[in-house]
Order: sequence, then C-alpha cells, then structure tokens
Amino acid sequence: MKAISHIPKQIRPFLIRHTYEKGEYIFTAGSENLNMYIIESGSCTANMENYNGTMAFIGSYHSGDIFGELEIFCKDLKTVEVIAVKKSTVYIIHKKYLLEWMKLDFDFALELIEYLAEELRYHSKTAALLQMCSVKERVAYSILAYADASALDVLTKKNISSLAKTPIRSVNRALASLIECGCIQITGKQIHILNRPFLEEISNYNTMLQL
Repeated sequence: MKAISHIPKQIRPFLIRHTYEKGEYIFTAGSENLNMYIIESGSCTANMENYNGTMAFIGSYHSGDIFGELEIFCKDLKTVEVIAVKKSTVYIIHKKYLLEWMKLDFDFALELIEYLAEELRYHSKTAALLQMCSVKERVAYSILAYADASALDVLTKKNISSLAKTPIRSVNRALASLIECGCIQITGKQIHILNRPFLEEISNYNTMLQL
C-alpha cells in the first residue's frame, strides 16, 4: 500500500500513530471496528477462533501492510483477533477519513480495491490448495506460516490442527515424520526449524506464496 507520506495533507491531521508492545492485542475477536490500520514497523498476526475453541492462524501483517479494512466495507462484520508479535507501530485512520482519502486520490482507491481483490484470491486459492495437500504437507506449511509471522514460539498442536484442518493425532504423526527426516526439532512444547529448505520443499510453501 501507499506510504504514509502519500496521504493527502487534508487527511494527515486525522491520523493516529500508536505503538503496540510484543504480545499486546490490537483487536480482540468479535469487537466492532471503524478504522483501517497501516503498519509502519513490526509484525502482527490475525487469528480466528474455531468452533472447538482453538485459534486458527489466518495471516500475518508486516511493514506497509494494512488490516481492519474489511470491517469498513462489510456491514456488521466483526473483527478477528490481531496480536503484535513484535513491537509494532501503526497508523490508524477512521472510516470517515479513509473514505475522504479515497475520494481525493483515485489511484489510492484503485490500489485499495486491488489489494482487497488480491487478498481474496490468495486466501481462496491457499484454502483450496491446502485441501489437496497431504497432512504432512499441511503441517509443514503451518509451521512455516507461523515462522514467517515471527510467531513460532506460540505455535501449538491445536493451532496446527486448526490450520491444517486435521485431528491432533494426525498432527502428531506428521510432526514425528518431520522430526525423523531432520526438518524440525521439538523441545518441550517449542518447535524449532532445523532444515527450512527441505520443509519448504515438503510443503510446496513457495508455490503457495506465489499464488
């Protein structure tokens, strides 16, 4: 998305700059939101609670990324859980001023629409591809997704089960296989990646990132 420096001067006074510490909630699930967030620095993850109470990883946001825009354009849509996994500084812009920005800058409005369309395409194709992958491939993908979101330290078997859409007993078998082939190591409850290239190969991770 466009850098903060491109925001029209009429809109800049209404920007709010805020820093969230590591582990701090930006959104709690189910809350109302009337703001769009632009990440200046740091990293955040979005998670959604499953029917069984576990949290499923949705995606991660980094410098230059935005979130919160869906609630603005989708009536009655509630937020998912968004947490800062690193110290993160964001700019917050209220719906009223975001719409004004779009009116003032057609190129930005077009860029925002393209961003939303790309996000929809990515998530729908990723979901479809994951359904065609083996359990081992889906588990490997889940580990890499959390690693790239700087959230590997909070990854649990329940999270993997939710993201990979497979029972924990199947997750355990896949993890054992990944340990046996030297891709990962588990110390206590913490997963460590030992051979990322091999893990990427197993999961077709780079292929999915290029969707």
